[in-house]
Amino acid sequence: YLGQDAKIFEIGSGPGRDALYMQSKGFAVECSDATPGFVNVCQEKGLNARMFNILTDELTNSYDMIFAGAVFLHMSQEELQQALKKMHAHLHPQAILSFSVKKGVGHEWECGKLGNNPRYIHYWEKPELEQFLAQHHFQTLSMEHGTTSGDWLLTIARKSQLQ
Repeated sequence: YLGQDAKIFEIGSGPGRDALYMQSKGFAVECSDATPGFVNVCQEKGLNARMFNILTDELTNSYDMIFAGAVFLHMSQEELQQALKKMHAHLHPQAILSFSVKKGVGHEWECGKLGNNPRYIHYWEKPELEQFLAQHHFQTLSMEHGTTSGDWLLTIARKSQLQ
């Protein structure tokens, strides 16, 4: 879906694993995370990284793709709506949004991964997520079911024009 000179913005880069992979394929990747420690880890690995929270910070550039692995699952529908609007405005025409969310129904607060620090998890079913994306001007190109450490919906969507 991307040309070799594509400019990618990664939301929630964590330790930079995905960014390093994309960079190894020749893409220009800008990393971001809301946690200073992860930004430092990415910078130590030679990645272009900065502090960024999609809900509170403004995007300043335009991109060919925005990637968010395991980030949007921590957002309510209202927060994801806000994030989609912001990202839509900073994606080039026909650009790509790629992300993963947990498959399922409803939402919960879970403590499993981070000990006693509860995290919000919003689950999505494929038809519901496809409809939500369409309502926010993204055309679903691919939505695959993945099972690495849980049930995931791995999504690739294209920016469509506002109507």
